[in-house]
Amino acid sequence: MIGTGQNLMSGSWNPLNFPNLNSEKYEPEMSRATRSYNCLAFAAGTTMERWEPTEGYFWPPTAPRDETVDAFVKAYEWINYKKCDDGSLEAGFEKIAIFAKRENGEEFATHASRQLQDGRWTSKIGDCEDIVHPDLNVVGGTNSLYGNVVQFMKRDRL
Repeated sequence: MIGTGQNLMSGSWNPLNFPNLNSEKYEPEMSRATRSYNCLAFAAGTTMERWEPTEGYFWPPTAPRDETVDAFVKAYEWINYKKCDDGSLEAGFEKIAIFAKRENGEEFATHASRQLQDGRWTSKIGDCEDIVHPDLNVVGGTNSLYGNVVQFMKRDRL
């Protein structure tokens, strides 16, 4: 599910997967569509590798190789993030939001976004561009490919 690029054209995303994402609600960053890294790596602050819980990709050694929210939390704990209550802007802290979706009675993690110093959020959309968006609902929501935010985490701003 993560970064699969399903139904996506190079350099864009399928608007049906992100009904709240339109040109009025995001700003493109300087990236191009690429499979070199994904949203999980981008939220961790790297564009040098792809983070995937599947074999053949980088995954923090302290995290189980599965798509559970707990596995994603453990992956980000490896780089000093700790769980927190919300995504409000806090001086001195960098926050991430972990998204999940429930299908067939099971919840699986789907995406991660990182908060910028001005309170906006940034995301890598599948294998497409990185974007800046004013809030998390732009890439999430009930009808979104990513589902809803289920966990916030924070660490000291580097």
